[in-house]
Amino acid sequence: MLEDNIRLTPVEFGTLTLNCNNSYSPVALPFPSPLPSTKMPRFLSDSEILQAKETGCLHLSYRRLRLIPPEIFTRLPNLKRLDLGCNRLTTIDPNISELKQLEELWLNENPLEALPVTLDQNRKLRVLDLRKTKLRRLPNELGRLKQIHTIDLKGTAIKPKQQGPYSEGGTAQLMAHLHMRDQRKQAKLKMLQRMREGVYRQLWDVPGGQDSIIALIKEVFLCFNDLEDIKNLIRNAERLFPDDIEDVDIHSIQEEFEALRRENLKKKLAAELELKIR
Repeated sequence: MLEDNIRLTPVEFGTLTLNCNNSYSPVALPFPSPLPSTKMPRFLSDSEILQAKETGCLHLSYRRLRLIPPEIFTRLPNLKRLDLGCNRLTTIDPNISELKQLEELWLNENPLEALPVTLDQNRKLRVLDLRKTKLRRLPNELGRLKQIHTIDLKGTAIKPKQQGPYSEGGTAQLMAHLHMRDQRKQAKLKMLQRMREGVYRQLWDVPGGQDSIIALIKEVFLCFNDLEDIKNLIRNAERLFPDDIEDVDIHSIQEEFEALRRENLKKKLAAELELKIR
């Protein structure tokens, strides 16, 4: 018969096999591999976390860490001292800003290349140990921190613009420098906004317009060094800058600015004199 010349392949149903003679026999099918776990590995033991909660301090030096254990940010928000010295950190998690009570941060002897600008939100930070790292510069935003009294940079070769103030006056002068640089950066952003939304708003969307405005702002900041002068310049931008950016002459603007300052000073003195007379 035709059927005798055909070899039928067993058909599998679950763990049973339907054979050619319509009988069933069990088949051991392999179990599927378990899905990879999405749970984050734990870096800290429960006892370490409990002790850190009690003392406010966590010491994790010499742990070969390449990142800050993420459970620190979720389970230890009130940490006051965090020692991450002598590890393998090249960057710092921006979530460090979650530690609002942090007063001391030790990052010494790490191949650290950058600090996050979010450190400016650690308002209570007092001590920042950056000895023997690969940092080349500190973010200007650190200048917003008013409680810092110690930044240790021994063995860290930061760029001359920051190293100079640090060598001359230590932490206090470095912080003053960072604060000044941060304030100038914020002033640049405000002037850009004033130009974009006010004086040269029609130029902003014209091809090449943005580059012209940015180049003008850079030129202005090269000529005006005093931060208060820059703030006054921004407030009076519509009065001092010509309608056509091609007509801008920085020296003429400086002269008009000086005349405006003298005028405002006269008004101020006149107002003070009137108050005395009354």
